Amino acid sequence: VDMEKGVWLIPDAAARKPREVRLTGPALALMRALPRFEGCANLMVNPTTRQPYRSFASSWDTARRKAKLPAVELDELRHGSAGALEGLE
Repeated sequence: VDMEKGVWLIPDAAARKPREVRLTGPALALMRALPRFEGCANLMVNPTTRQPYRSFASSWDTARRKAKLPAVELDELRHGSAGALEGLE
């Protein structure tokens, strides 16, 4: 992530060059607010291990259990939110 230019370069092996994603002001503000750890170049890391997260499946399962919604999947939330926002401007 290039915070100064507001760009996230995502590696793309098929295209052989990174895909460029422009970041919004709020996205950049959120990234700047994340805790940083000395000697760690990654943006989001486990604060205990200082290693990047590989998955958040365990956290998602815990959240579903606590919310008493064991069958809810992330895609359902994404599609539901998109439907709720349709037509809003």
